[in-house]
Amino acid sequence: MTTNESVLVIFPSSCNDARSAKIVSVIRKRLALKDISIHKITYEKRCIIFEVNNLVDAMSSLSEIYGIDRVAIAKKMKSEFQDLIDCIVKIGKRIVAPNCSFFIKILVDDDAKIDFVSKDVQFIASGNLLTETANNKYHLKIARDEKRADHLIICYVGRNISYVFIRSEIGLGGLPFNFQHSKALSSIHNPISAASCLASLKCGLVPDICLLYHDATELKDNAKLLGRVASRTNLRRLNIKVGRIEGSTRDKSGQNFLLDEALAISLLTLLPGRSIVLPLNMYVHSLSFVEQTMQRIKQADKVILTPLLFQEPINMSTLGIIGETTKIGDFNPSVAPNRQECRKCYDRADKLSQLVFDNLKSISFEIGPNYIHDIIDSI
Repeated sequence: MTTNESVLVIFPSSCNDARSAKIVSVIRKRLALKDISIHKITYEKRCIIFEVNNLVDAMSSLSEIYGIDRVAIAKKMKSEFQDLIDCIVKIGKRIVAPNCSFFIKILVDDDAKIDFVSKDVQFIASGNLLTETANNKYHLKIARDEKRADHLIICYVGRNISYVFIRSEIGLGGLPFNFQHSKALSSIHNPISAASCLASLKCGLVPDICLLYHDATELKDNAKLLGRVASRTNLRRLNIKVGRIEGSTRDKSGQNFLLDEALAISLLTLLPGRSIVLPLNMYVHSLSFVEQTMQRIKQADKVILTPLLFQEPINMSTLGIIGETTKIGDFNPSVAPNRQECRKCYDRADKLSQLVFDNLKSISFEIGPNYIHDIIDSI
């Protein structure tokens, strides 16, 4: 074994066992979709090691799916004290930029067969990295902890083998794709609805998506939002329903915004499926509207899922809808309609949703760079 052998290190999210057959199955399928071959899989206590033919593409692809806390490219080596220190220093000199701080983090497997303690490796490697870069005027400094460091150098000491990270990325967490073995109806008609769909995907559900639009411009905009959901599935092709909203304006302010929300939710109650993901959020929708919506869904005998009900829109950026959830028109819950007005809104939405339902199209497209054109051409 040589220190030149690089591998992919996967840390499953905290709610997954590193030996879980589900997360390994998801990773296998994800890499197969990208035509990446797996040569060998090794299980450590807290992580899974993959030897693949394309490390960079594999890391990039796996960082986009749920069920993973961290993914890294690492040097694989024997767990010998001085060799570990030398490797950490060598990699540190490559990845730590001048005038920046660094922190060395040593993770030790409970079953690791070593005769040294992690603090000794961390202390000596940090000192050696400072010493060996001093003559080059790098002006490096050791951070107090990993949160304050500009660069984090991680070493995982496994049962028999150690891995020094060359490059790593924080994953999306959550549950692996289709962990719940269940589908959930979702609409995509604005950023918050897309964020709700992503949140259900993060919980291990498979979204059954209905894409809604008013005109060609909005079709393209909402198809882009759909792409962020599609890229996080473990599918080669995605089947969706597409419907054009007629009889209401595209203006997203006040009552028009509320009408579109009610229409999308009413449409989902007409579709076959037990569970419905509601794009409700207390920072955007009034309590009266939320109450009215809940009552109607119960009457339709559907299971209600509201993954973003109490989450601030600004925090939804972690789901992949970067900042766009803060720009949902001018609707203000403080001047929201009362219960009677909400009922009238839903009465109108029921009629409009029936029109959309009668003209729904089912389409299938390959998930990839040309998916938007495929959707538009299908319509």
